Amino acid sequence: MKKFFTILLISLLAFSSFADGYTIRDKAEVNSFDQIFMKKYDKTQDDASTVLEITAAVFPLVCFMAPGEDHLEIGITYAETMAVAFGLRCLFKGTVERTRPYMYFEGAPQKDIDKGDAYKSFMSGHSIMTFAAAGFTTYTFLRYCPGSKWTAPVIAATWALALGTATLRITSGSHFMTDVLSGAAVGTAVGFLIPLMNSLWFAPSLKNSPIEVLGNGVAIKFQW
Repeated sequence: MKKFFTILLISLLAFSSFADGYTIRDKAEVNSFDQIFMKKYDKTQDDASTVLEITAAVFPLVCFMAPGEDHLEIGITYAETMAVAFGLRCLFKGTVERTRPYMYFEGAPQKDIDKGDAYKSFMSGHSIMTFAAAGFTTYTFLRYCPGSKWTAPVIAATWALALGTATLRITSGSHFMTDVLSGAAVGTAVGFLIPLMNSLWFAPSLKNSPIEVLGNGVAIKFQW
């Protein structure tokens, strides 16, 4: 009889751990800051974050409101920006292993576990791409469309898309707060630095840039 109850107890524990095809991780493994924002998996919000990511990636097309002779430069610069952002996304995903928040709850997506994506939480790739797009759009619109009445709405919209995507990556249980914050920082840096480097390369059109290199530093000009 004692042996029977021992086997029954082990079976119940095994069922609770593997009911969703995986072992639920111990939240004590996670730092106290990230624990505050941890959520279980939500497919609707996960899918919505991908829709916003795609929208954010397409949004920089508004920069083609600039004069026609600048379109080739804008297109090349945006392609470079997204290529660098995607390269960094793959680099971090491929070298840093971190279990996603949803693995600490019931209901994690089994398909992501099977293909190993459940262990690629750092950094948030969605955040890297959307914040890179936002940084690029802000810099490029200020440079090529100075004084435009669309400046404020365009800048507000591009950052809203990035922030919305980042928020959904957390609330869907797909990422920790630190994944999103680091991804946003990297993406923003890429979004501004690649266009800035290209503006220095395409020197003849530098006169329209919102960022001016001075003898004793760098000045940023904002026109509304």
